[in-house]
Amino acid sequence: MIFSNIIINENQVFKCSGSGIYNSVSSPLYQNILFSDNNCTESGGGMFNYQSSPSLQNIVFKNNKAKDGGGITNQDNSAPTILNSLFVNNTATTDGGAIYNVANSSPTLVNITVVGNNNTDGGLFNEDTSNPSLYNSII
Repeated sequence: MIFSNIIINENQVFKCSGSGIYNSVSSPLYQNILFSDNNCTESGGGMFNYQSSPSLQNIVFKNNKAKDGGGITNQDNSAPTILNSLFVNNTATTDGGAIYNVANSSPTLVNITVVGNNNTDGGLFNEDTSNPSLYNSII
């Protein structure tokens, strides 16, 4: 499935994850999408991936908020590929201001910029054997 040229903004989700998009055991393609001002009380302010490997190209995650992964959370063997994307001014109250990888999740990040995200442990947080690959990126 392909999703392109979309604005996903001002969604509010309580007691759940992924206020913009929730991927579960799937691998869609997302192109030219803006995630802005989304807010959830759990993980993945903009996007939450559960056992999923979506491809994201030319994506902006801006001003999203969550407990973990203000911009995006990758959980339980998720392995998204994120190309030519920007994470700016996202906030997490616990882990990963921009990106939170947990439970053996290993995204591939190519030409991404992570700037101005708010959290005590930085823009990118990895735990439970998560191991992202970064290429030509600014964090």
